[in-house]
Amino acid sequence: MRISTLFIVLMMAIPNMLFAAFTGISGEVYAVDGVAGTTTYRIYANFSDPGDQLIAQYGIDYDPLIYNTTTTFFQDPINGGPNSSNINPAFFGFVPELEYDSWLTIGREDQNNNNLNSVGFDYTTFEAGNSWVVDDIIGGVLFALPGDAQCFPVNGKVLMAQLTSDGVIDLSINIQWRDPAQNPTDVADLTLTLPVATPGCTDPDALNFDPTATEDDGSCAYPAPSFTGLSFELVAEDGAAPGMDTYRVYANFTNPNDQLVAVYGQDVTPLSITTSGSFYQDVAGGAYSTDINPALYPSFPGLIYDSWLTIGSENGPNGLQNIGVNTAGFEGGGDLNINDAIGGAWYVFPDSEPTAFPDGSGRVLIAQLTTDGIVDLSLNLQYRAQDGQNPQEEALTLTFPAEISGCTDVDADNYNPLATLDDGSCIISGCTNPAADNYDPTANNDDGSCIISGCTNPAADNYDPAANNDDGSCIISGCTNPAADNFDPAANNDDGSCIVSGCTNPAADNYDPAANNDDGSCIISGCTNPAADNYDPTANNDDGSCIISGCTNPAADNYDPAANNDDGSCIISGCT
Repeated sequence: MRISTLFIVLMMAIPNMLFAAFTGISGEVYAVDGVAGTTTYRIYANFSDPGDQLIAQYGIDYDPLIYNTTTTFFQDPINGGPNSSNINPAFFGFVPELEYDSWLTIGREDQNNNNLNSVGFDYTTFEAGNSWVVDDIIGGVLFALPGDAQCFPVNGKVLMAQLTSDGVIDLSINIQWRDPAQNPTDVADLTLTLPVATPGCTDPDALNFDPTATEDDGSCAYPAPSFTGLSFELVAEDGAAPGMDTYRVYANFTNPNDQLVAVYGQDVTPLSITTSGSFYQDVAGGAYSTDINPALYPSFPGLIYDSWLTIGSENGPNGLQNIGVNTAGFEGGGDLNINDAIGGAWYVFPDSEPTAFPDGSGRVLIAQLTTDGIVDLSLNLQYRAQDGQNPQEEALTLTFPAEISGCTDVDADNYNPLATLDDGSCIISGCTNPAADNYDPTANNDDGSCIISGCTNPAADNYDPAANNDDGSCIISGCTNPAADNFDPAANNDDGSCIVSGCTNPAADNYDPAANNDDGSCIISGCTNPAADNYDPTANNDDGSCIISGCTNPAADNYDPAANNDDGSCIISGCT
């Protein structure tokens, strides 16, 4: 395909004033991947006067004409040719690659209006796609007649060749040209290399990568070391056994071209991987990812949850190495510690293990750990930064699963079964009143359930306004005698206030010894007749007991019909 023209100019100084109008030869990129994997260049003779003319390019033994490539020139084997006069643009639609054929010319790019002539050149080697040199005693020349329109510059340039190659092209060209006064001049040994060496940074991963640079000048700049810390990921729950969760631990980077090379520990910077429970270790596994063979998963399903150490790789074979690490306790389900003066590490050689570079999420795997406890890590690592530094990151710590703050009391209203750290937020509802029957000393939220027993009757002598549960202890003073005039059926404590009306006279027939209020009902039987001998002035009920003494003889002169007791006083008049 065609791209915007890139000028690659080699200026050749011409010391003689006769050459002042000729300024040198140059090359332009005409197309990239016109033929896959190649670049197509066009070569020009450059002039400063529009009246100048390029007449010929030639080669001979003492001034060789050289068209050299480190690989090959593209030559269409059927439709192309060594000169532009062989190129028919009408074929481009049928044979697209013909447009990028390699050929020589004076001014014209195809056969249209092309009066090109060639004498003495044997193009066999050139047409075979190889480097071409004309350096024999006979020589050769490619030319157009002076005054021909194709000899004059267009925009200061006269086309000399089109060359398509995937290699480096070196040219040494001899030309003859004429100035506007028709003075002929030969210029020999004009050299040009394509692509012209462009110094710059040629590393695509560098910050200042220069896609136009062809020669690395050592100027490449790279991101600073990019380690950002450790992280973990829960990859399986209850996989190996109930309560056994599987985690993966990562080193994190922001630059995908940094690479982790070692995880280590020693006495001054110890490494420890511990758990409050135990690490799951499968019988088919091992301490390192190199020991993990996925082909065994069907036979040993627990192997996928095995605990192991690594740099990047999750199974073998890989480039992981180790030295000085005692994994016996770890393989037994216990902790891993490296804390002696000699130390130990698991590592890979730089650029030897692709998985030592961060994945798409910027992570490099360090370990897989399956446990029923809380894991605490403290470790050190070294990595190779893209800029060539070898940073060491020491005393890195990580605890997981992450402590979850919350209420850990199963009896609390807000118990959080996921919480691993009690933050004092537990809400325990209950009775917070120490005086209550059901006081709960653990409760911190009174839910109104307090039961306070006591007398709830406001009329009682011992009424307790705080009580909400009547315990039958109420004392109600009053008259408890049902026979009393003021009997109080609610009273349970006789306060001596009973008023019992009745006859309080002990002499009365109806004397009531319980009565304390004489109601005038006393009945005193006796003689109520004042005329009687036994008249009782206190009696209010005549009981027929009156004794009236007198003459009871009706025949007597002094007969007393009212008398009922003859007192011998009768006087009977007559003859005695």
